[in-house]
Amino acid sequence: MKGLDIPSRQRGILFMLLHREESITVEQIAKELDISPRTVHRELKAIETILDSYRLKLRKKTRVGLELEGSKEHKDKLTQALLFTPVQEYTVPERKVYLLSMLLESSEPIKLFTLSNELKVTAATVSNDLNQLADWFKQYKLRLIRRRGYGILLTGSEEAKRKAILSLIIGHFTDAELFMLIQGYPALRDRQARISPVSNKLLDLIARDKLEMIDSALGEIDKELMAPFADTSYLYFMVYLALMLKRLELGQELSLDATSKEAAKRAPEYNVAEKIFRHIAETFGVELPEDEACGFTPYIKSGKLRKPSEEWIDAENIELSTLVYELVSYCEQKLHADLLSDRNLMQGLVSHLEPSIYRIRENIIVQNPYLDQIRSDYAHVYQIVEEAVHQVMPQVKVPDDEIGFLVMHIAASLDNKHLLHKTFKGLVFCASGIGTSKMLATRIRNKIPELQVLKNVSIFELDQIDPGAYDLIISTVKLPIDASQYVLVSPLLTDGEVEMIRRLLEQKEAVRKGKKEKVREGLSDKEMRATVKSLQVMEQGKAYLEESLHLSRQFRLEYLRVNGRSLEEVLLEICTGLSKEGVLGDAEAVTARLLEREKQGGLGIPGSKLAFFHCRHESVYTTSFTMYDLSEEKNLIAMDQQRIGISRLMLLLSPVKVKEEKLEVLSFVSSLFVEREPVDIFSSGNQARLNAYLSGQLLEFCQKKL
Repeated sequence: MKGLDIPSRQRGILFMLLHREESITVEQIAKELDISPRTVHRELKAIETILDSYRLKLRKKTRVGLELEGSKEHKDKLTQALLFTPVQEYTVPERKVYLLSMLLESSEPIKLFTLSNELKVTAATVSNDLNQLADWFKQYKLRLIRRRGYGILLTGSEEAKRKAILSLIIGHFTDAELFMLIQGYPALRDRQARISPVSNKLLDLIARDKLEMIDSALGEIDKELMAPFADTSYLYFMVYLALMLKRLELGQELSLDATSKEAAKRAPEYNVAEKIFRHIAETFGVELPEDEACGFTPYIKSGKLRKPSEEWIDAENIELSTLVYELVSYCEQKLHADLLSDRNLMQGLVSHLEPSIYRIRENIIVQNPYLDQIRSDYAHVYQIVEEAVHQVMPQVKVPDDEIGFLVMHIAASLDNKHLLHKTFKGLVFCASGIGTSKMLATRIRNKIPELQVLKNVSIFELDQIDPGAYDLIISTVKLPIDASQYVLVSPLLTDGEVEMIRRLLEQKEAVRKGKKEKVREGLSDKEMRATVKSLQVMEQGKAYLEESLHLSRQFRLEYLRVNGRSLEEVLLEICTGLSKEGVLGDAEAVTARLLEREKQGGLGIPGSKLAFFHCRHESVYTTSFTMYDLSEEKNLIAMDQQRIGISRLMLLLSPVKVKEEKLEVLSFVSSLFVEREPVDIFSSGNQARLNAYLSGQLLEFCQKKL
């Protein structure tokens, strides 16, 4: 492919316009490229000429900024041309990326002269760039050594360096460019291809020649998974595996401490990592150290799913379900909207939050390319969600990008409240995760209510789709099918794209009008939907009431003599008693699961002498909530990781397979213990008071659901 013969300033401006979904001001461009606003204005005339040749327009909005107008197909063509554009000099952002690539690639000190010569700038400029990158180094726990006569060396663990490299690559290339790199664009894999030096330098950090084979090996595993990963996560996995193979070629192996390895092996995702590594080892005929599989496990755990779990509440990790309940409850109150009843929202948030929290804890950076537009289009919702996060998770520093993803879920639910009747069948291809695909589908339904989105699918499922079964196919990435068969859009769906889709649907409607209208018998569609909805509400209400009655009737407070016994012995006695009552079968297995759960995180309730044990197990036959007064205090780790003495133990049990309504009731019960009043009541109340309080709370819960 032929590139553009343009100066670096124009290339930098085009790059910024193409890689931002929202408007950008001249001042922002000037600051990013380290040039004056006057220079930006001067370059814009030449920019507009270039855009004309790609059938794109530069829209200038007073007090808002600049943005590109045109189809995604034409934007992609310009993006590809920029990739192949030769560089005479680097823009400031390009120079910094190239500099970081050189430092991360080298295991030996590099002379300042070598860096300045490679980057075609003075030594003083390189030194200034390094000073400005200090926070970036700190973010990835890397240390820069700079000594006269020695050179410049970037030091840190192999794990930290890989995180930094992965972040650089993902931050530089769009998802569409990564798709191009992997599927159907062999020129991008060729080191001699005339793509930009910065892109080439980044690709030198991974085994680019192995990407196609990695794709094949990873694809086999993805098919086996019950809940396949979103395309974006799949892409990140591929880049990481290519990076790993490159680092191993250079003799740079991961070396994890025993605690990290043990934690990785306990995670269910480790089994997936092992499967992938067996495929990779067989494909390339190499031996992969155990540490590498352990190091890859966090990335799998942090991956976004293509589809949410069918059950939005996981009784085995009820804190997460409670967290979602609290977040949504806060937003519902502030936004004055019914959100808790939206099961799609609850499912999506549970599926999103677990890997999200893990990413934050492990410092795995995931960029949200739509953040600025989300802040602009949903400013009020963003503010409320940000407040909710700080209120519910005060000890967790949640990045703005992750808050943006949460806003997409909430905003999609809010938009869903205004849906109208649909008449056209649509199919959506979205490369991102659950939040992005839901946002796109919801915006389509909200802005184009006559288009019914029947399915959100992955680009990797393309060969399984019959295009003729849909009135319209919409995609956020370029598809390897005839351009007339689908429409390219951005995930946040601009007004221009909405207008384009409407015109296509009007053409299809004109064809429809020539066909004979079908006569409908019996109930109208509206009446039928209302009848079905009423029956569903009644069935759900019955399920909520039955489970609430069950928990209220079987709840009890018992006195238990400890007599110096261990926590394991105390739990075994409790489970043995419940086994005799028919609540569970294998008391030892359930006890082991409870102890395992206790090791994973504190179960003591801060500021009290209460412990809240809970688990889901195949040996549990029915839901159960019981409480025990201990004759002696036992020391436990609390949820705030402080050690406390507990004298009352609560036990919430659930079978593995439980109806969703039952799990919602269990989640509600667990959510009681985040408030001071119920904690105080359960800490000191007698049987009668506890029964009255619990049944009252459950009745209030059911009334809200009906």
